Amino acid sequence: MLQKPISLFVALALTAAGAFALGWIARPVPKGIADRATEPRNKLRSVSKSSRLWSNSLAKQPWDANDTLTDPGFQAAAVLSSEAISESVSKIVNTRNPIRQAAMFSALLEGLTPENALAAFEALRQDRDGFGKMRGTNMRLLLNAWGQIDGVGALKALNAAAEADRAANGGRGRDNQGNGNDPDRDYLAGIYHTLSGLAVVDPAAATDYLNELEDLKQRDKLMSAVVDGILVDGVDTAVDFIAANTESGKGRDRYMSAVARSVLEGGLESGKAWLDSLPNEMRKGAIDRIADRYGREDLSGAVGWIEKYAGEPYATDSLDDIAESWAESDPRAASDWATELPEEAQPGVYREAMDEWAESDPVAASEYLSKLTEGAARDSAVEGFAKELVKTDPKTAAAWAETITTEPQYTNTLAEVTRRWLKSDPDAARTWISGRDQEDK
Repeated sequence: MLQKPISLFVALALTAAGAFALGWIARPVPKGIADRATEPRNKLRSVSKSSRLWSNSLAKQPWDANDTLTDPGFQAAAVLSSEAISESVSKIVNTRNPIRQAAMFSALLEGLTPENALAAFEALRQDRDGFGKMRGTNMRLLLNAWGQIDGVGALKALNAAAEADRAANGGRGRDNQGNGNDPDRDYLAGIYHTLSGLAVVDPAAATDYLNELEDLKQRDKLMSAVVDGILVDGVDTAVDFIAANTESGKGRDRYMSAVARSVLEGGLESGKAWLDSLPNEMRKGAIDRIADRYGREDLSGAVGWIEKYAGEPYATDSLDDIAESWAESDPRAASDWATELPEEAQPGVYREAMDEWAESDPVAASEYLSKLTEGAARDSAVEGFAKELVKTDPKTAAAWAETITTEPQYTNTLAEVTRRWLKSDPDAARTWISGRDQEDK
């Protein structure tokens, strides 16, 4: 058993720090993707589910004679002047029938051009009732469409609008109600939707925009928009793009998770087969997404399926998540399962199982723990047990934490238990700390 002055644990218990690595690096677009930049843009291409345009059929429904859809300006694919499109947006905003409003907006998007898009954007964002909210559905559709027909121009216009709002409001932007607000949140959302549209037709231009950004956090967030747009061209194209433009890390995992979500639209079997077609370095985010769905739909099947990946570094989190789900209903079975897994996969499974077991039956869990052989797997089991038990029995949790034999697990676990104990019952925690310090002398 390791022993250290308790003052160290108090310091650790009251201090925390964290960091994350960004997955983006600036690299060329894979060969073949860049060629799409020269494709004609006279028609909008289909976009991802989150950004698909309303069906054109809505604009062709036989409304009554008083319906504004009968106006020539709302016929599908009609091209309007900037002045006319501004008037049309006002008419749409004031149409209270949601079906008619959707059909009218669809028709307007079909007539969007590089020449009138800015006017449509400016008119739409003036609405005070939410229709033109930057993060709302209608603005998202408009910006995605604008990104497809003139993405570079749209991005320039959005950045110019953000700068103008800052200048007019003493360095602060404005929300669509005219109130002072940090513009980055709204405008970053607008840029996201626009960049996603641009990536549908010109991934190279979208990538160039990212490469020019100095803010790495923004670059990381907006990479997801590019992936979303490229997915329109197919899963393989998106995977190639991610492989060429990211390194292993949270960024790549997040993008591959988004691709997996698209693959899973074809069902779990499609997702599982696709996962096995990927190189190991591209599997982390994908297997996490697939395991999450599998575990919710068929836990027993998920347990059997994930076993073949046990021991693979990219599958660790997925394995632990499935163990946690199983332990919610049967922690003993989940704990026993750990013994059947490769040694390197056991610690995380034990930790999740004991975390759940400590909540449902701490006595049975402690009896099980007492029979485990000393080592990394047992230490992780104790860690999960102690961090949950501290909520109801902090003194016993601290005693268990002191039985951990490896570092830094011993230090970190006891520090966490101490921190939580000091928060829930400071007097008792300080008494225990004082007594332990006396023992150390």
